Amino acid sequence: MKTIEKREIDLFAAFGQLQQMGFHLRTLDNFKKKHVEALARKWEADGLSASTIQNRISVLRTLAEWLGKTGMIGRSTEFVADPKSVTRTAAATYDHSWTAAGVDVEAVMRMVSATDKYVGMQLRLCLAFALRREEAVMFKPYRADKGAYIEVVDGTKGGRPRVVMIRTEAQRRVLEEAKAFVKGVNGHVGSPSRDLKSSIRRFVYVLSKCGVTKAGLG
Repeated sequence: MKTIEKREIDLFAAFGQLQQMGFHLRTLDNFKKKHVEALARKWEADGLSASTIQNRISVLRTLAEWLGKTGMIGRSTEFVADPKSVTRTAAATYDHSWTAAGVDVEAVMRMVSATDKYVGMQLRLCLAFALRREEAVMFKPYRADKGAYIEVVDGTKGGRPRVVMIRTEAQRRVLEEAKAFVKGVNGHVGSPSRDLKSSIRRFVYVLSKCGVTKAGLG
């Protein structure tokens, strides 16, 4: 549903921009490659990030395929003046780890857990398995545990299950703690008194209250 909603927003925005740029398409049959190039050049000039431009072109590519114009929209680099503007960089420009910022991880964990035991457990899972916030809130440890790895299903990006290998004793210890934390094989580590949106808001609030932000701890 999120993917559908995002595509809808991006498509309406793109055709709105085309209209503002003087392209008045009466029907989608008139949608051509030149329109994609015009949009991509505008986004490039506006200084949008490589990932944003790529994602928007991808949505237009999907539309073209729906219209039976498969192959009309090739690589993103074909539509911009500078290929670097649509080239994502996978390498971090600086060390994002907590230890690099001089953060006492265990002290932070104790503070967060003392404030809210559910958020404390979720944060431990985030750090142990690189879970996203929603994945941690919805995590079902018994269901996820596959022995040598965990299978993350709920809350994943695009709803696609993914695998995270269990490589350290610390990861296994956190997973066992999560199992002991929940009730039954279908239990999740979110508070039973909160729905998903409320749990996510609580996660953000508790971390902010404990100073676990870029401004607070670096």
